[in-house]
Amino acid sequence: MAARKTDTPFPGFVELTASGQHCSRTERRSEQAERELIKVKLLTYMSSRIGDEFDAVITGVQDWGFFCQAVEVPAEGLVHVSTLDDDNYRYDAAAHLLEGRRAGRQYRLVASVRVVVAHVDVDRRQLDFRLTGTRSARSVKERGAAPSKHVVSKPGMRPHPPRGKSESGLPAAPTEARVPHNRNLPGKNRRRRRR
Repeated sequence: MAARKTDTPFPGFVELTASGQHCSRTERRSEQAERELIKVKLLTYMSSRIGDEFDAVITGVQDWGFFCQAVEVPAEGLVHVSTLDDDNYRYDAAAHLLEGRRAGRQYRLVASVRVVVAHVDVDRRQLDFRLTGTRSARSVKERGAAPSKHVVSKPGMRPHPPRGKSESGLPAAPTEARVPHNRNLPGKNRRRRRR
């Protein structure tokens, strides 16, 4: 009798292929989770450094701005073109650069720049930088020099800013500017005056 010919090169080939594909999928997922965790930790750290200056290298240029990575900390953020207030910039895709129309200043791939941490949004995984020497960087340094510390009063309660400070860390508005309490709300045991 002749031996039966199969489509697989050896017994167990299908199971071994499925197992290999499963391992590859889980490895890619774990690498993605690791990168995401590192990004969250870096952004959390950078949120305490708002207003601090860093040396950075431009890693990407687009028509809306350029991305740069800090040298000291491997965190990458965006310098939006609207914050470059010294000139109007034009994007050159072929040369990977933003060039000023009047002064001719260029921001190109792999160039070194000095930036200020302006804004961090951990939930959206966004980090915004400003170039030092611009008006927007000076305003960030003025208001971001001392970020507010949130205090938790009891376990399980929402954190709140310290007295006299708003959520942004700026002084709270005076009490006269706050919305007055409406005493004539429904459900209150108060008599209403008749006209």
